[in-house]
Amino acid sequence: MSAAENALTLDSPIDTVSGIGKIKKALFERVGIRTVSELLCYAPSGWIDTAPAKFSEASGGAVRLFVATVLTRPARAYIKGGRRSVSFSVSDGEERATVCYLNQPYAASAFEKGETVLLMGRVCSYSGKLWLFSPQKLKKAPDAVKLAVYPKTAGLSDNDFRKAVASVLHLCGLLPDPLPESLLKKNSLPSLGEALRALHAPKDDASLAAAKRRLGYDALLRLALRVSAFEEKRSKDLFDPFENPDMKNFFGQFPFTFTDCQLRALSQIAGDLTGSGKRPVMNRLLQGDVGSGKTAVAAAACYICAANGFNSVVMAPTEILASQHYEFFKKIFSPLGIRTAFLSGSAGKAERDYFNSCFEDPDGVPVVGVGTHALLEPGAKINNAALAVIDEQQRFGVGQRGKLAEKCRIANTLVMTATPIPRSLALFLFSPDNVSELDSLPPGRLPVKTYLIGENKRERLTAFMDELVSKGGRVYVVCPLIDESEDPLGLNSAAETAKRIAEALPERRVALLHGKMKNAEKDAVMAQFASGKAQILVSTTVIEVGVNVPEANLMVIENADRFGLSQLHQLRGRVGRGKTQSFCVLVTARRNADALRRLKKLCETGDGFEIARFDLEERGPGDFFGTLQSGHGFGEGFGEELTQSVREDAVFVRESDPALAEKLSGARVSLN
Repeated sequence: MSAAENALTLDSPIDTVSGIGKIKKALFERVGIRTVSELLCYAPSGWIDTAPAKFSEASGGAVRLFVATVLTRPARAYIKGGRRSVSFSVSDGEERATVCYLNQPYAASAFEKGETVLLMGRVCSYSGKLWLFSPQKLKKAPDAVKLAVYPKTAGLSDNDFRKAVASVLHLCGLLPDPLPESLLKKNSLPSLGEALRALHAPKDDASLAAAKRRLGYDALLRLALRVSAFEEKRSKDLFDPFENPDMKNFFGQFPFTFTDCQLRALSQIAGDLTGSGKRPVMNRLLQGDVGSGKTAVAAAACYICAANGFNSVVMAPTEILASQHYEFFKKIFSPLGIRTAFLSGSAGKAERDYFNSCFEDPDGVPVVGVGTHALLEPGAKINNAALAVIDEQQRFGVGQRGKLAEKCRIANTLVMTATPIPRSLALFLFSPDNVSELDSLPPGRLPVKTYLIGENKRERLTAFMDELVSKGGRVYVVCPLIDESEDPLGLNSAAETAKRIAEALPERRVALLHGKMKNAEKDAVMAQFASGKAQILVSTTVIEVGVNVPEANLMVIENADRFGLSQLHQLRGRVGRGKTQSFCVLVTARRNADALRRLKKLCETGDGFEIARFDLEERGPGDFFGTLQSGHGFGEGFGEELTQSVREDAVFVRESDPALAEKLSGARVSLN
């Protein structure tokens, strides 16, 4: 250890670390790293397994280390878009792959035919071949069992982080641990310093797993503390409950009968909103699988408010979903004399003025306002509202949900999700009595049949699409990218896929939809698809939630291994809404066992709760809550037992050390 490293302290400025000058200092500060302590607390986003792998073993999208022999001389070429490439063939002793460097002409002189090289990068399949795009060439194998990968900012590489962290890693033991020793022992957790050392430079899989469990515990404890404080605050927020209205006219607007679980959930909501004597405002989670009827239950809650002379608001994460909700509520409520209004970020002055005028109606006609996050803007008037419904709750942060409730006169809140949350996680945000589940689908719904195929089945898939369309069906095709410029050769883009399908099926009308289109363009495309003028819709995940086209009976998901299971389940939920049998086809070129195991799970079950539990075990709780949305899935070992332990620990901390509880509630030690 050098004298300079010995002189460092936790409070030392980041530019006192070896190798960090004026320019890199600014880059580190851009991600919130100003001191050595903040550098140590900047947790990795992933790890590279440094054990040499075969091309066939490479995990979907994972960076791995390969020992390969160069088979051909590097060749320079020009590709479309004015870019230059250097490519050559390599072999791992079993399979061949093409190495390609884009706009890196110097790579041509870095490799010689016949030499054995160490390459670190991602293997992907394109046009029936294996490719390594711009892999790093190493002089020797890494000493570490796993190499940390860090959240990026332009100008900083993983090596920049690794070198900087290596210079200060000896200071980990000096980091003050906010958790008392009693909690560490109770939950068999390492100290903060030990955990961070293992995260940055794991000695083995066991130490890394223990470190991730510690940071997962920290994140969950902070969440539990925030939730308990929120629950205490809301328990003091009382309101005079409403009268229970006659629901006959409301139910008469539906062409179907509510299911038993819908009626059960509605009874629970009515119990929160109606009765006698002051009571705490409602804070209820309504969760159910895609197509289980959550929106109808939410409409019933809005009707209870309207029947008592109060307004309500419904917030959805996308304009497409919010617009569909608006049309649904308008159809239900207009015959009942209840006004509906719509507000989105793209609304003009006239639309905003109309929305506000509905909530300022001197005649007191009740209104249900539907919109996007635009409802949170100061200029959005939400007068006399007694209920806030938040759809797809995982898309909104805790702060956004609270802000909408605060704008209401009475802060009753109903949050909905079609990404079912395992009960152990649901209880973090809601007490056991405040969770309603729709655990069955409406009668007559056929389960969606799901299949996993490789690129070799492409012709059969195209023929199947044509067959379903010929019988009146419609097809979604979802791609991870808009166009190939986002990933020139690795993944199937929506633009190229739409072109390919249109050429293969010239008699079918193919439409393209993606998030960069203007709202008017999106609406026009969706209208074409809904009406049948376009029979095949190629899209990015902009159609993940809310789109409802009963005639659609096939969902094709390209590069399915690039999506999370819950997201795949959401996409699958866009079909199966009509009376005909629907299908979901997952297309992947991956041969990795882990990637295939995840996708096969989706083929085995249509139960969103089972999928969510499986996803929780695989990735941790990070994706389920707004508090953790930008963080990591440090949730190994998470389950009912740890859930209960963390809840108990949160109560202990709040009662024994309020100052620590407040500090932990605002801390972000482990999340970047």
